[in-house]
Amino acid sequence: FGKTEMITLVDHSKVSLNAKSTLTYSNAFRYKRTLHLEGEAFFEVEKGSPFTVETSLGNIRVLGTKFNVIAFRDFFEVKCYEGKVQVTQKDKSTILTQGECVRFYTATSENWAEVNASKPTWISGETSFKNVPMRYVIEQFKKQYNVEVDYPKHIENIKFTGTFTHKEATVALQTICLPLQLKFSKNSSGKIIISE
Repeated sequence: FGKTEMITLVDHSKVSLNAKSTLTYSNAFRYKRTLHLEGEAFFEVEKGSPFTVETSLGNIRVLGTKFNVIAFRDFFEVKCYEGKVQVTQKDKSTILTQGECVRFYTATSENWAEVNASKPTWISGETSFKNVPMRYVIEQFKKQYNVEVDYPKHIENIKFTGTFTHKEATVALQTICLPLQLKFSKNSSGKIIISE
């Protein structure tokens, strides 16, 4: 919870893992560059043989590039920061180039382009969202701060655009709640209660 980890693979590719994320790969990675991800990671892939990231929600195949992947429950998002990636989800395949993004959740599929950045904001201690349903925003908050959160069920599909800090839970909650005119409090067991 609330920590990130940087890993350098045997091929010199770099992977930054976000909070509560798991990356697994075989001892034969040097010969077959395939990994399995649960959670969120930013990849800086060295050129070479095909490089595949498998998730329970879809796969990403690249030759050499920088990209971010979120694969959590039913939420799957890929952002390409450099180069080109092929994202396959069920029977759909999409090619992303620099600045392009794709997101899948429930029965929704979204493509969009972003202002080019060199890396995701979570690496610098903030989590950013663009038009993301509140249930996923709250899940990310829970992963960063290792807390339980109760909120009204009817707000879970309200779309949120914004950023919260990883340094101070109260400031992060204000950033999430104030734009939507929501209130928050903490009960005696430390659970966060979001209300209208």
